[in-house]
Amino acid sequence: MRTHQVSPMSAMRKSVQLLLLLLFSSCSVTKMNVVLDLRSSTLAFDTSDAHPEFDVVSLRYPGRGTAGTVATDYGAPEIPELGFQVVLPQWVRVKSVAGVATDAESVPGSFRLMPLQHPIPSLRRPGSSETVAAPAFVPPLPEIYDSVKPYPPRLFEYVPRGSPQGDFNVADIVAYPVRYIPREGKLTFYRRFRFVLTLVPDRSGYVPGRTQPSEVVRKELEEGMRGSVINPEDVSRFAPWGR
Repeated sequence: MRTHQVSPMSAMRKSVQLLLLLLFSSCSVTKMNVVLDLRSSTLAFDTSDAHPEFDVVSLRYPGRGTAGTVATDYGAPEIPELGFQVVLPQWVRVKSVAGVATDAESVPGSFRLMPLQHPIPSLRRPGSSETVAAPAFVPPLPEIYDSVKPYPPRLFEYVPRGSPQGDFNVADIVAYPVRYIPREGKLTFYRRFRFVLTLVPDRSGYVPGRTQPSEVVRKELEEGMRGSVINPEDVSRFAPWGR
């Protein structure tokens, strides 16, 4: 088993930094600027136990968010992703999200990343001694692994979730901080993202006259939301019951 880590930069921070410039009015477009800082994160590499000819890369991120693997086509390279949420003002929706990735860091070495595989089911059927065959190995997709085009092709993705219905209004964004040039075996780690969310007024989907929770319940809901978003300082003022 081989393990390799990319050391974080000297100016490490333990949490995502968020810069908000909100000048909201009920009849105008609003720009919301978000900075995602990954300088306190590291990459870790192992080799696959079953297929040691392939490398496995993972993102170690200490802030608010969910680090996972890009799930596209089986046989495509397994690449780290980071999903996070931003709490928004009430009565708006996200019209668009623009973003750029900066602070690029070339990862030393050459890598052949593990292709995405089918989930491994339970080896036995419930209530039976009959075994279930493990899925066959999915080989690397040649149209990706023989290419010099960066993978994944995009650096981030906004995931629409529809209009909120009287609850917290949040935006879901997935960042792809690692890009792979398969044919060359090169990896680039982006440690900083800048996003601009364009917000427009939207009252559709809200339920008027909804019963307001008690103060105790409000505090519990707000505390839970603070642990989920990268701008916890805005939870109270953006809560559906207002401040």
